Amino acid sequence: MASKMSIKGEIELKALQGKIDMWAAKNPEAVRKALDQGTIVLERQVLTNMRRQLRSRTGKLFRGLRRLVTLTAGRVNAAVFVEKSQHTKAQAHEAGAFIHSPGGTPYFRTRAGQTIFVSRDKPWAANLPRTKPHTIRLPKRPSFQPALRKRQKEIVRMILTRLVREFERSHG
Repeated sequence: MASKMSIKGEIELKALQGKIDMWAAKNPEAVRKALDQGTIVLERQVLTNMRRQLRSRTGKLFRGLRRLVTLTAGRVNAAVFVEKSQHTKAQAHEAGAFIHSPGGTPYFRTRAGQTIFVSRDKPWAANLPRTKPHTIRLPKRPSFQPALRKRQKEIVRMILTRLVREFERSHG
């Protein structure tokens, strides 16, 4: 059985929640600013994860990372995402993928045994051996999900702290 104190506390909390909800509906710009702070934290964590996971040739993917906080008809939405041109690449890294190569890429091996792939446009590539059709497996290298898991509590706490501060400031 619940004590009188816990029941009273729940009722007061529900009343305060109702006031905060009404305040947020009337002050969507304050909500937008609080969510924008949260997206900045998430974006930074995603970039950190990308740098750890994807060590080379990721400039377009890094530059394609976006954050967006929209305010439409009193509703605020926040997101961290990659732009459309980089979506397929980001999804392949996040979930893993198989790439089916038709082959035909010229290559040579160094004395150390390293394989170097050469552009087909190079005039001297005509005399090099060519790869055969093959499948390349890209392992999972998630950046978004781990970032969200790692920072979710911190982001929610930060957003709520900012909203409560704004609410208290406007209600003296």
